[in-house]
Amino acid sequence: MKHLVFLSVCLFVSVFVFSSKPVQAESREVILKKNAMNIAHREMLAAEDFANLDKAMNRIQREYEEGKWTDKELRSFFVDPFRGADSGFEDIYNKWVKAYPRSYAARQVRGSYFYYMMRKHYFDALKISASGKIEQIPQEQAEKIKHYADLAIRDNAAALGLDVKKPILAYSQLVGVYRVFGSHEKSRKMLDEANKIAPRNIIARSSYMGFLDTGVYTLMATLDEMQKVMEELRKNNLSAEEDSHEIINSFHSRLLRDSQYELLDREMNRIQKDYESGKIDDVALSRFFNIFRDTNPVHAEKYNAWVAAYPQSYAARQARAMYFRGVAWDARGTASMRDTSTEEREGMQLYMKRSMDDSMLAATLTAKPVLTYDNILVLSQLGGSRATINQMITMANMADPKNSLVRRSYMHSLQTRWGGSLAEMEEFLKASKAAGLPDRVIMDFEDAIVTEKLWIADNIMDTYSNIGQLVTGF
Repeated sequence: MKHLVFLSVCLFVSVFVFSSKPVQAESREVILKKNAMNIAHREMLAAEDFANLDKAMNRIQREYEEGKWTDKELRSFFVDPFRGADSGFEDIYNKWVKAYPRSYAARQVRGSYFYYMMRKHYFDALKISASGKIEQIPQEQAEKIKHYADLAIRDNAAALGLDVKKPILAYSQLVGVYRVFGSHEKSRKMLDEANKIAPRNIIARSSYMGFLDTGVYTLMATLDEMQKVMEELRKNNLSAEEDSHEIINSFHSRLLRDSQYELLDREMNRIQKDYESGKIDDVALSRFFNIFRDTNPVHAEKYNAWVAAYPQSYAARQARAMYFRGVAWDARGTASMRDTSTEEREGMQLYMKRSMDDSMLAATLTAKPVLTYDNILVLSQLGGSRATINQMITMANMADPKNSLVRRSYMHSLQTRWGGSLAEMEEFLKASKAAGLPDRVIMDFEDAIVTEKLWIADNIMDTYSNIGQLVTGF
């Protein structure tokens, strides 16, 4: 029973993560339908209703093969409701497979469970030295990782032998398993097979590119191999597809680590131009630039060298501004402001100023510096003025009337704890609806207002235990 209780918690968290995904094109109806499906499937699993669960999951696989779902959506359906890094879940998956031994869905879900158990134990054991070398994993932990890897291979390989046309999820997970255990050839073979059955897939390519990313995984590969994957991506016109950023970002991270500034600068400025020409939206743009939030101190010299080589490059300045903003947060620490030391505050202010300096220059280097406006707004929220915050949202809306990125940051700045108010948040929600923003953004803003009401109620109740309902309606 304790595992089912834990499962319910996991389900709630994964629903929140799933529903928080900024999918611009999806309607409220589609978003709620997907969430409801995941919740229903989790409830079937908890009730051990394998007959209905098996039928539902195999139907989703057929619908993917018919073109109703993307491979990313398929992965969400097969992973989000069932992900739980608890060994007690194994029994319930074994029961499902025992009841339906020839079911693709049963094998695939259990294979996914073992795959994510392998990943959990791998990352728990992974330690990287100051020089960037991956340290030897202790034998006991290595054996546990190998145990789950073998089980993941068993079920995913079995899934490939069942009567399905496009077992893309099985291939993508085998790419990942072989990646961890050091077989470049097997991993590449699984990718090639995946590309044959689903030429426009994202998930197998993403898994393979992670294998080539020397910053995390144990195997190294040449930059040429990463460029080959990028060429395949572009050949299939996938570089602007949603979530292709997982693949592209691995490539760009490698370029930064390898000090390939000319190519990195060209790549990132091209993405900015794609945004300005309308090929991608501001959310996609932010996904590509978010790799520069990594605050690894060894990156400082990389950003400085990039800016030195291209001092008038928008991408270089924006990347370093994002890096400095992240370092400012790290310097501050996680304690409340009253418990933050003078040294921590000074460190935060130093890097905030560096981030602001780069941002102010970056804002002059391209036509629609919406990412820069967002960075300045957040910095101003931490230590600037409400006037600057208001100016940034105004400029962002002028540059891109449909932007949601800066609007999200602005809504956050209107929280009571940042000097705003519930009334201002509700007024901004009305304005956002009038601007015709996507349902996903409106739903997130509605969630933010509910959260704010709860926060106000909690804080009022701490002081005045009998008036929370009067003020907030809760």
